[in-house]
Amino acid sequence: MTLKVEGRVIIIVGPKSTGKSGVAKRLTSMNPLGQGVIILYDGDSSQMKAKQRSKYEQDKEKVIAQAIKNDLFTVIVCENVSAEKLKSIISTCQLKGLFRKVQVLKLNLSEELHREFLKRGHEETTEEAMMADRSQFQHIVDTDYTDINVMQTQIKNPSNLKYEFDLDA
Repeated sequence: MTLKVEGRVIIIVGPKSTGKSGVAKRLTSMNPLGQGVIILYDGDSSQMKAKQRSKYEQDKEKVIAQAIKNDLFTVIVCENVSAEKLKSIISTCQLKGLFRKVQVLKLNLSEELHREFLKRGHEETTEEAMMADRSQFQHIVDTDYTDINVMQTQIKNPSNLKYEFDLDA
């Protein structure tokens, strides 16, 4: 599969151990602008107190806003986010006037391929945890973001991706 990269802001979502970080690293190293930034966004703040969670959210929004302001090729890797939180992250990007340049990549691997990725990874994950993570992610897969002018692409196997950049689109 050839992934046509048209956004200056790429948001990568998917369950744990599906290749999000690998895709992010390849995107930033191959982008024709030369400079890029990867922002990790973990939506699981259940261990944080309310004040810590609020500060974490504000800090991430500031980092995203600064990267966009500096017109950097920005890749946001999201884990444990809900469809609503993803819309909030997209909204942060839209407030900076770049909504037509936001692209969401949904890493939606088959169960079999996901198991293979888990075996290659460093995390010990039970079958039950993997299925719960996939179930949570399904809400994002089912949500269509084109109604808010966001390009979106489902990726079934990140290992076979070829990249084509068209950042002036």
